[in-house]
Amino acid sequence: MHSWKSPGPDTGRLRLAAAFGPAAVLLAIVTTVQPVMAESCVPTVAAFPPGHWVARGITVRSEISDDRSTTVVAGSGGFDLTVDATGAASGTFSLAGVGYSQSWIEGDDSSSAAGYIKTGEMSGTGTVVRIDGEMEVQIEGVIDVEPNQDGDQSNQSGQDLFGFGNTFTRPFFTQFSPSAAACNSVFGSLGGPVEYGTESDGSESYFMAFRAGAKATEVDVQGQLAELIEDAQFVLNMDVLDTDVLASFVLDMLQFESLLASLESCDPGDELELGAAWAMLQSVMFNTIRTFLDAADGGAYSTRDVITTIGIWLQGGSLGWRGADCLEINDANTGAMDLLVRFEDVLLERYIDARDANATAEMQQIAVAAYQYGLARVTAAVEGN
Repeated sequence: MHSWKSPGPDTGRLRLAAAFGPAAVLLAIVTTVQPVMAESCVPTVAAFPPGHWVARGITVRSEISDDRSTTVVAGSGGFDLTVDATGAASGTFSLAGVGYSQSWIEGDDSSSAAGYIKTGEMSGTGTVVRIDGEMEVQIEGVIDVEPNQDGDQSNQSGQDLFGFGNTFTRPFFTQFSPSAAACNSVFGSLGGPVEYGTESDGSESYFMAFRAGAKATEVDVQGQLAELIEDAQFVLNMDVLDTDVLASFVLDMLQFESLLASLESCDPGDELELGAAWAMLQSVMFNTIRTFLDAADGGAYSTRDVITTIGIWLQGGSLGWRGADCLEINDANTGAMDLLVRFEDVLLERYIDARDANATAEMQQIAVAAYQYGLARVTAAVEGN
């Protein structure tokens, strides 16, 4: 946004005046097409079953008004998503729209408009879908540098309105979870978990995805469980726990959990009678995470690796969470809660050490994790309480 250029000598005042219009429309675009969790975060257990899924006509709309201007942004998009027989997700996402900002100040004819296109690659699992991509924005408008004159050519350049324009791209990341699923249709919102049947006020990014093609039938649940148990033993037997290997194992576990959740609504058959074997695998997961945190407490692994690895496990629903900011914790899961406290212990100690060493970048990493995962003691340290 620093490349705006306009003719005329009043460049300092022009840049100040330009702050409201372009900044407002850009803010609205970013917040509209960057889904965030709903204020009422409804706990959900739903997943895309294996197969090819198509969602079209997803609409987003945002309106921001204050005593200076009104900014409106709207768009429409969709996605194509494939979930394989292991529960892994892949696909493409796109959304395009326009934004407009108009001054309400009497005599001020400033305005700005923008068009945007957002495209991304989808990954993750049938339960938590991640989108990584780029947003392209074209923005233009006019700034009224003499709003009180209302057309009088009173400045040195002989004009009131100065035009500006800019084109840029920026990366984006978001993730979402389905809220309700049947075998051939899945409902949800890009803005976070939502109850099916909730009335729309026009601003929610609800989607309804439908299965394209035949239902996937080749799902070997028992075979995948056996492979996971074998992989878990390999991870636990490592002398030094490799974060890449652990992260890969955790992702495999989350894909399998996603598969089980999806099969509950799509011909589960007899294969979901996992009983003690599934409980054992959960225990192995807890032991693996505990071993990792013990090593981290002793100084192993970078802070980024610690946050990334544990974050993958937490965001996968280990505490009942769905998505990045849906902190609906299942307090009955004492094993997972104990590990969350252990994670907080490690980050708190590292934050104090980083603060003493004036390691700003590491302090920022830990602060973000503290707010994201609701780590109260670390948050208190960050805020100096």
